[in-house]
Amino acid sequence: MQSALSVVNRRPGTGGHARRKGATCLRRIPHHAWLFRRLTDDLTYFTRGTGLDPDTRARFAARGIRVVETGVRKVVDDEAGALAGVRLDDGTVVARRVLAVATRTRARTEKLEGLNLPVEELPDGMGLRLASGTAGTTGVPGVWVAGNATDLTAQVGASAAAGALAGSHINALPAAADTDAAPAAHGATR
Repeated sequence: MQSALSVVNRRPGTGGHARRKGATCLRRIPHHAWLFRRLTDDLTYFTRGTGLDPDTRARFAARGIRVVETGVRKVVDDEAGALAGVRLDDGTVVARRVLAVATRTRARTEKLEGLNLPVEELPDGMGLRLASGTAGTTGVPGVWVAGNATDLTAQVGASAAAGALAGSHINALPAAADTDAAPAAHGATR
């Protein structure tokens, strides 16, 4: 029986992070395949209709990464409900214990769409983020963004820190305005 490495699963409760055989990449980003190859000697890359340039194919071959061009029809489970493999469009089942799927990330900003905040494409087609400057400033006056709305890889700690930084800058503006207005107000009460 083959075992495998999983970093991202569509099915909750599966996966592991040890050196194992039988890892599989289901999507188009070769970079992930190169990373997973360091963790397993048995890696399969499903192109899912995306083209691989000759240089990438040569690199995959040199690293022993199997490339499957046939489309993926569905994920197959065993009798116990555990991942057993991938059924291809031609009916072939490629035995796998875990699948790694490179996802495209996008900030969940639907409620902000009316603000017309600028969006930036991340490198290598990884996703979209809200464009921001220092401390979460945006091109829209009075609107700041923080956390994984602007840094899609930010986890809770980094997101909280970005929120705190944006909050301190947001608070600094009225504090500065109050301080600027204070001498005139102070003189008027004397």
